[in-house]
Amino acid sequence: MKKLITLAVAMLVAVSAQARQGDDIPTPPHSMWIEDDRLIKLYDDNEVYADSGYRGKWLEMFATVRSIRETFAGDIVLELATDTRLSPIRAYLQDGYEAQAAKLKKGQTIVLDCVGGGMVLGSPVLRRCVIPQ
Repeated sequence: MKKLITLAVAMLVAVSAQARQGDDIPTPPHSMWIEDDRLIKLYDDNEVYADSGYRGKWLEMFATVRSIRETFAGDIVLELATDTRLSPIRAYLQDGYEAQAAKLKKGQTIVLDCVGGGMVLGSPVLRRCVIPQ
């Protein structure tokens, strides 16, 4: 049991650290539009191909909030519902969006601008997410 808890904590630390990478990426004037289900399909079909097109790039999408969580490190994570699979897209909000996150509700549809962060533990990850006004 102790090994299982240690493994779970190590995985959470890795995911949180990966979500914080790329803080030097500037916000572009325009983000690339992608549908959430298309992003899932691309990563499910070929992670290497999806990374080449979306990892490290600014993406914009409509998304339905499945849950709003805070990691042990204080990062706010939105799990986004998708029509195609049980595992959600995980969107890590940029610092300073705590007030907006506090107003969100499960099932609410929002627009997000995020940096593609690849795939972690079987789910696409979005980093530095902002909720445009």
